[in-house]
Amino acid sequence: MTRCSRAGSPQAPVFVTGDFDHQVIYRRHESTDEAADAPPTPRATIQFRVPDLMQLRLTSNVRTTPEVARFVAELIGEPTLYSEHRRSDDDQVSVERLTFTTMDEQQRLLADAVDRILLEPFTVRELAILSPYARERSAAGQALADPTADARLTSRLGTSIEDPTRIRWGSNHDFKGLEAPAVILTDVDLSKGYHRDLLYVGASPATDQLVVLFAD
Repeated sequence: MTRCSRAGSPQAPVFVTGDFDHQVIYRRHESTDEAADAPPTPRATIQFRVPDLMQLRLTSNVRTTPEVARFVAELIGEPTLYSEHRRSDDDQVSVERLTFTTMDEQQRLLADAVDRILLEPFTVRELAILSPYARERSAAGQALADPTADARLTSRLGTSIEDPTRIRWGSNHDFKGLEAPAVILTDVDLSKGYHRDLLYVGASPATDQLVVLFAD
């Protein structure tokens, strides 16, 4: 933003898009030289950098099923996040909440959920498994590191988010800016005080089907 507003042409059009209230990438970090002078919120920071910027707020959801959209809004504590849903509700449940007490139980639930989703039918390319944790600490990453883990899961996992032949998996931030018809969000432990942005980033890429695995 600094390079764009200072080094670019003053007559050039500038478009800044994003969810500045809930996405962690828009948080201001204190390591910059201008931290003391910069405003405290993402939205104020944008206005500080580009003071004449016109603001538009999108309140209609056209991307996800209404059930997924309502769950995401509930997750971040803003039930009025969207005033309108363009997609219609149908009889199919599109959000599933499951609880686990151990990693073994979570991995079994994860394998079961993968089975169900791939029978919907979704393809492996249409499914993403995401976690607030880094890849090696996630349920999927630990399953791959365990030779005794359920092969229904490990045999279907790709090598990265970019793998076109198997299920994409990684951290919420690995999947930033992407979407998938079906998403399984693992390792959700509300007792650890995760910032709500992390859960929002993990759940919001789902357009049609969302499964969330909560620690009990």
